Amino acid sequence: MNAQDLDGALALFAEGAVVGSGGPAPFTGKAEIQGWLEGMFADNFKLDIDILEVDGDTLIEQDVMRMDSLRDLGVPFLEGTSEITVQGGKITALNFTFSDESLAKLQIAVINAIPPAQSDVPYRDDGDPMHVLDVYLPEGADGPLPVLFAIHGGDGSKKDLHGLAGYFVQNGYAAVLPQIRHKSEPNRPLLLQDAFCSLAWAHANADEYGFDPQRVIVFGYSIGGLLGANLGTVDDPSQFLEGCPHSLPESSWVQGVATYAAVLNTPEACLSAGWCQFGAAAGNGRSLGEISAIFEELSNVPPSDWLNSGELSQEARSFAQAAPLSWLDGSEPPFLLIHGAVDEMVPPGESEAFASRLQDVGVEAELLLLPGAGHNPPFMEMCEAAGDFAAGLFGQ
Repeated sequence: MNAQDLDGALALFAEGAVVGSGGPAPFTGKAEIQGWLEGMFADNFKLDIDILEVDGDTLIEQDVMRMDSLRDLGVPFLEGTSEITVQGGKITALNFTFSDESLAKLQIAVINAIPPAQSDVPYRDDGDPMHVLDVYLPEGADGPLPVLFAIHGGDGSKKDLHGLAGYFVQNGYAAVLPQIRHKSEPNRPLLLQDAFCSLAWAHANADEYGFDPQRVIVFGYSIGGLLGANLGTVDDPSQFLEGCPHSLPESSWVQGVATYAAVLNTPEACLSAGWCQFGAAAGNGRSLGEISAIFEELSNVPPSDWLNSGELSQEARSFAQAAPLSWLDGSEPPFLLIHGAVDEMVPPGESEAFASRLQDVGVEAELLLLPGAGHNPPFMEMCEAAGDFAAGLFGQ
């Protein structure tokens, strides 16, 4: 069906007809239905119909809906079913139900269409194009706003978590997405310097952007999970803020940490799963043999002693600087560790071991293993889990 004639379409409806599509309020009466039809026609609305069932006055049909606004979002069509009641030759009720798959596509498309309020804002003064971040703000919201601070994976881009930012913005959060230098860059500075400096930027600019510095949740994906976990565990960030023009408050710069498929540098995962090459992600190009030897050393010393133990080599102590386990003392904020149950790149044992270590020192830690999921996150499941975690912290 290609609806071109507004008067003809409106004539199909009875005076008190009701049209609904699962939204908050149906269109009732011809005046409201006319407004609805005018909007649909202006959007170049087209509808393909396949009648499935006729039962007395009720007609069930399968519909495929197309319109310009959907195409602009990258959604070519929506599918669903309509239940239509006809009396006296006129439609008295029409209820359209979108398929779950169509609703999911539409939801993701709407989230991904939310633009940053500002892009490529420098968080260092060195002119490095990698030292920039994007800021997302909900339209018309009054601050101070809770903040999502989201760190992308290794060799990735801040734009990789654009959709997660959009999800949080829809729920009333501000979002800050820093660009972190790539783990593959030769002679790169420690990635933690970028993570801590960009977080310090967010605190330093809280008043300007309406951030609430007492409601900050960090999210990290893969290598970003390692950086995020350190943001939540390191007690003294001064060593990672050298040369940064901003500073962090003396305490409580993060109120919660969520990760997906995080690299966490736990000896258990490296040695038992044989995946030290990924556990070495913060190892500045060390060989597999060197990393394995370091983890062997670390496995024989309690993590609380890693930074100062005389039993460890200088190389092992240096590596431990980027291991969140080194800093655990029970004062950490709550953690949510999400992991794909069939992740073949970063084994779930990383999150399992780290969750256990957190719980051992009395930190609130939830482990969420997603059945069938791998290293690439299932988008809505990841967003909803992180969103529920944040809502539990902030009541947002």
